[in-house]
Amino acid sequence: MIHLDTLLSEYYGKEIRQGNSFKVKGVQVSLRPVGSGFDTGLSTTVQFAYCPTTKHTRRAWNHVFKQWVAQKKLAGRVGKMLNNDDFETTYSTTYTGYSRTSTLNMGGLNDGDADKVCIYGSSNETTNVLTLEDMYESLNPVDTPSTFSWNGNVIKPLKATSRFPEERMFAASANASTAVDAVDWPAVYLSGSLAQSDMVMLPEPANVLCGHLEVDIWTFPDDTLAQLEDTAEILISIWVESFSPLVYPKKARSVKPRRKSTARRKSSRRKSKR
Repeated sequence: MIHLDTLLSEYYGKEIRQGNSFKVKGVQVSLRPVGSGFDTGLSTTVQFAYCPTTKHTRRAWNHVFKQWVAQKKLAGRVGKMLNNDDFETTYSTTYTGYSRTSTLNMGGLNDGDADKVCIYGSSNETTNVLTLEDMYESLNPVDTPSTFSWNGNVIKPLKATSRFPEERMFAASANASTAVDAVDWPAVYLSGSLAQSDMVMLPEPANVLCGHLEVDIWTFPDDTLAQLEDTAEILISIWVESFSPLVYPKKARSVKPRRKSTARRKSSRRKSKR
């Protein structure tokens, strides 16, 4: 799991809040051979999954964020003594062990079992999990499909079965290989031939909600009877162009300018009769 807010905080040397939409424009994956026994080589494919920042995901985040802020104020856990106490979620119910995950007392302040806030998954009071997906879907159900008035049969099914979007994915790959000449097998003659991937530019920027990137990695080939599997380090570079807060900005008050009254004064002088 990659948390862009943590990496950017380390890079800039200051607190970068998780409550942002991080715009990712490109990624790069490369392999660095480890040890002196690197012969045939390795290939890898890395898949990145994320929750996109949309109108619905932003609303869901703000809904839970407001509840979290309200409970912090009621408990008196605000002020200068609690700096950098950021509202942080985890990607899904699979990663509830993430130590920085914020909690919410769904049963009120007297609720002894605080629920960890996740983005994807199903809320569960037994395991103390609250998800943005489950909460938003329950508060904003999809519309019913169009039906015939005389028998109730569906005319056309709904195009969207949920408002909260599914996770999006993009991938990158790399390989570090050698040229093999096996004329006198099993004797193998190797020559250095290294191939690395360039920065993969996404067709359009990925707006990553809260900076969570779930990473799945596949490497091959495996061990064989004649060849041992090589060892390499996988290096991942991510191009984050910008990030913007998820909190809605406060609406500016529109003050109408006062108009000065220019009433004409009537002259008190009477016209003299001739």
